Amino acid sequence: MLVVRLAHDPVAAGLLDQLARLERLLQLIDLRPQPLQLAEARQRAVGPRARTQAEGFDVGFEDLPDGHLNQPNAEYFRFLDKLLDILVEHGLVPVLQPVFQGFGWKGLDVAGTVVPPAEYAAYCRYLLARYGAPPAIYLAGGHGNSGYARAVLATTDGRHFRSVAMLPVPVRYPAVAVAGGDLWVFGGLTPHGPVADIQRVNLRTGQAQRAGRLPRPLEAGSAFTLADSIYVAGGTTIGSPGTQGGARPLVTTSVVRRFAPRNRSFQIAGRLPAPVSHAAVAVTGGVAYLVGGLDGSQPVRTISTLRLGGSAGLVGKP
Repeated sequence: MLVVRLAHDPVAAGLLDQLARLERLLQLIDLRPQPLQLAEARQRAVGPRARTQAEGFDVGFEDLPDGHLNQPNAEYFRFLDKLLDILVEHGLVPVLQPVFQGFGWKGLDVAGTVVPPAEYAAYCRYLLARYGAPPAIYLAGGHGNSGYARAVLATTDGRHFRSVAMLPVPVRYPAVAVAGGDLWVFGGLTPHGPVADIQRVNLRTGQAQRAGRLPRPLEAGSAFTLADSIYVAGGTTIGSPGTQGGARPLVTTSVVRRFAPRNRSFQIAGRLPAPVSHAAVAVTGGVAYLVGGLDGSQPVRTISTLRLGGSAGLVGKP
């Protein structure tokens, strides 16, 4: 086994390129992968809490020294996200070893023999939800013969689905994004019209709850993640009352809002080149692409790209 401390530097990049070539060769000859193994849990090890210092390491769970996996360190997993991205960029398939078994790191105790099985299983589900094997597609809410749906479904092949949670507020046409192991569901349509509810699904535990409110009711928006931030773009919202009073009209919006999960707050980050709802969205290479959609009842035939424009917000163009 070759142990590598991953880093963003040319030396590490060159080594990973060599490992990728060796990996492909071993697979062709041996038909057996030789993946790098990353350990997420270390028990009773002593050293500086810093990856850049000798004998140093970071901590994935604050309560691991007590033999539990209930207090995850969010910063640890955000950094692990970046490390796994490095492997994938160089053509290497990471294999996650959730909890040490057998011989302990630094020759100390292992967590696998003392962590409660339920916590071990929950941690494995968390890793599966966060990193996928392969990546999962989530369907939140919807509408069918039985009315508005509460179920959040997951699939890895588009044919077989499993229920992972039940939404407190059944909706269709919500904006949905995954960040940090949580599925965020923004707004959506109910029998009474668009709602402003924000619903959070913990993909590790399957628990779903109301987690805040949008500034305005919204349906058919598009949600995506850029640089660890969640954005909600476009959609249909409730407009201002007319001069003659009566019901407030539904209008399509071009507003893009940045959502901060920690304090459940929104900030206007920019505007789309044109109002749009029901747009398909995909993110690649640090750019979000909004494809098609509707402006009222009229189809939108443009593709808008959104990328971070400094600290001010997003820059979009058709």
